[in-house]
Parts: sequence; C-alpha cells; structure tokens
Amino acid sequence: MLTTGGFVILLDGYDEIPLDSRGETTDQIQNFTSRYSNNLFLISSRNEPALATFSGFEHFFIRPLKKNEAFSLLRKYNQNGELSGQLIKKVEEVYGSIKEFLVNPLLVSLLYTSYEFKNTIPLKKHVFYRQVYDALYENHDLTKEGAFQRTKHCHNLDIEDFHKILRYIGFISLKNNTIEFTRDEIIPLLTKAKEYHKDLKFRESDFLNDLTSAVPLFIIDGFYFKWAHKSLQEYFAAQFVFTDAGENKEVILTKMCQRDDVYKILNMLDLYRSIDSLGFRNIFLLRYAENLYNSIYSNDNVGNNNDVINRKIILFFYKIRFYLVPKKDVIEFTKSKDFRDEVYRKVASFRTPNEMSPRSWIVPELSTKRIAMLVSHNSAYSILNLFTNDIEEMLGITRVSSHVYKTIEEYNWIIKSICLSQGEGASIHIKSPFVKNEQVENVGNLNAILEEGIGFKFYFDINKLFQFIEDIKSQSQNSDDFLLKGL
Repeated sequence: MLTTGGFVILLDGYDEIPLDSRGETTDQIQNFTSRYSNNLFLISSRNEPALATFSGFEHFFIRPLKKNEAFSLLRKYNQNGELSGQLIKKVEEVYGSIKEFLVNPLLVSLLYTSYEFKNTIPLKKHVFYRQVYDALYENHDLTKEGAFQRTKHCHNLDIEDFHKILRYIGFISLKNNTIEFTRDEIIPLLTKAKEYHKDLKFRESDFLNDLTSAVPLFIIDGFYFKWAHKSLQEYFAAQFVFTDAGENKEVILTKMCQRDDVYKILNMLDLYRSIDSLGFRNIFLLRYAENLYNSIYSNDNVGNNNDVINRKIILFFYKIRFYLVPKKDVIEFTKSKDFRDEVYRKVASFRTPNEMSPRSWIVPELSTKRIAMLVSHNSAYSILNLFTNDIEEMLGITRVSSHVYKTIEEYNWIIKSICLSQGEGASIHIKSPFVKNEQVENVGNLNAILEEGIGFKFYFDINKLFQFIEDIKSQSQNSDDFLLKGL
C-alpha cells in the first residue's frame, strides 16, 4: 500500500529523539521517505540543526496566534462567560507585557487556567508558570471546566515539597535532552530526586500517579510518561539552577553559555533571567562578554585594525562557507529549477549537522554559477537574538541592516582567489580572521560580502564592553566585602 502511495504520514516530535539515537533514527527516516516517495511526509519539530539533513523537505513554521484569535480561544473556554470577559479586559490593559503568553493555544489555555485559579495576570514569565503550577496542584485540571478534585497519593508532600522534586526532574531531564520516559526510566529518576532531597519521604509509584493525575504536569502516551509541555520542564529546570544548585550555579550557567547547541535551552535561560535577573547579568552575560572580548583580542598575531575586528565579530556570531562548484556540475546547476536544493545536496558530504541548520541559508544574490555562499548562526547569535536589548545596551554591540549596492562581479575575484586555491568541489569554512591567500588590504572587501550575506553590519563599542566586564567584577568584590564585614 505504501509503495502505491497516496498517504500523508506525520512523524511527530523529531526534536524529542534522544541525541544518542538521533543519527540512526534520522537515517531510518531518510530511507523510509526515499523508499516510499509516492507519499507525503510531514515532520514536526522544534527548530533543530539536524533537520537540515532532510534536504528534500520544505520548511514551514506555525504562525503565532493573532490577538483576536487568542481572545476567541479564551472565550471558548467558558462559552463566552463572565470569566473570559474579565480576563480579556485585563489582558487588554497589560497586553504589551504578556503578549508572549498569547502566541500559541497551549499558553492561552495555561493563562486561562491560572487566571481561573487566581484572578490576577502575572507579568513575569516565571511567575506565570508558578501560578499555573499552583492551579494544577490545587486540583484545577486543564481539561475540565472549573475545579476538578483529585485525591493525591503523596499526601505528606505539600505544594513546595512537590515543587522540589519537579525541579530536580526538570533539570536532569533537560540536561539529558529527554522529555519522555518509560516507567523503568522515570522511577529511578524519582529515586535519585528523593536522595537529593533527603528530607522528603514518598513512594516513587505514588508520586508518578500524582504527576499524571492529581497534578497533571505529565501525560501518559502509550508506554511513555511525558512532560505535558517542554516549557514546563524548562521552568522547573530554571528553578532548580536558581534554588537548588548552590555553589554549582555559576559553573552551570557558564557551561550553558559555552554550549554549541545553546539554542536548545534558550527558553530555559529566558526563564532563569526572569527568576534571577541580577545573577543572569553577573554570571551568564559576563561570560558571554568575556568570550566576545577574548575572541576579538586573542593573541593570534593577525593585528586588530578595524577590518580585522569586524571580521572577528562576524565569525563570533556566524558560520560561513563558500562552496566552489566543480566545472562538471556547472551545467547541471544552471539547468536546475531549484539552485538551493542542489547546493544542499552537494555540500551534504562535507558538512556536519550543526553547520547547516534550519537557520542556515544560501545567499542567491552572492552565489554565482560556480560559487555558493552558505551561512548559519553560531550559538552566540542565538543568545544575541533572544537577549537583544540586554546585549546591545550593556555590551555595546549594535547591528543594522546591511546592503551592499555593488554587483557580485565586483567581488568575484576575491572569492575565486580564495576558493580556487583550495581546489574544485572544496568547502571553504571561514573560521579564522584570514583565509588562505587573503591579503590584509582585502579583508574589508570580503567583510562587505559577508555582511551582505548575513544581512547585518555590526558596530562595536570596545570601551562599553570592557567597562561592563570591569563593573560586574568590581560589584561582585564589593558585595563580598559587604557581606563579610563585621563578622
């Protein structure tokens, strides 16, 4: 039947596949879709670099709910009743502060649930999730109208005790990139949580029953126990780092800042910023600033004129490759109806999943019949994109749209001199201030091409960056002196 075709096959939750089995699973999916190519395939996922391996797929994104759509959904929760009317009126008053809670149906439902429990609208992100948790713990089932009472098995755990265990589960599961568990996997995790919080006594099976019934933060999906939504996991993980990590908090945030796949935990970091804005600034943003400073002023013997500094800033935020198409493939490329897909297939043999991602793109305006420019974001860019105001204001980095009003032919000689020196079919990864055969006087010209490709030109205030680093270190020292004085 599948060979004949005509089916629409949905593969849900690609981003939830554990990393240690993702490569094998990806190969299986590719073989399956290739073997039964007469069918239509849909893969749902958060934005993941490995999705770029599915070059034959088109990428689509779910449009956020519009304001009137979110309000319409709120009205349906109690058939245009008084409560939804009150909530919508209050939302209108503070819409600018809470519009991120109205972008998808789940968050809208959580907003309604939290307001039904406590007639206030939380303006901070972590307070919003805490209010949702309180509502669920106090027996407000998301699937029922009004309060729905369920008996808890762990009756000796109060609301804060239950929260402690969830914080541990949230952090460990986020660290392991796991959102679902078999019973044999989650029971030992609950045992470790109990060992971590030695003052709490409960039976693991009772807690699991409460987690899927009395306090329904998990759902049962076949043989798996699964977080009801990943954002709930991220909330508890952020709370764990702030409340339970102790002296390890600084180490954890520092390592998170350095992760190549930091994009996977951006929502968790945003929640942490909501919880501990000062700690986020003094630890996470300090490490980010130091990484940027060191990348620019590293001892690499290449000098630091303005063009070289601009190149280092670009490479701090982006991965950039040029691909020289072999002569034998030029005709094939010329005839191709979809140049982008052709290039993706050609570079598949020498790129890694993290180098080409859904965030990657090919710049057709800067690509010739022989040369393609491929761009993808570094983790530093993901952080910049989420915390734009903090980073631009505190660290002195600004970006403006970049348009080079020159034809690519004027710069072709630069690219060709770089690419041709590497040989046909080569992938030239621009990952150091200079590439082979590049002359110092040409750095600015190639920068202009790179800026056109990424769409931004960066402006950098080194004095502001340096002052930010020094101020935080000074404040930290003064704080320590104040706490110890007089003891």
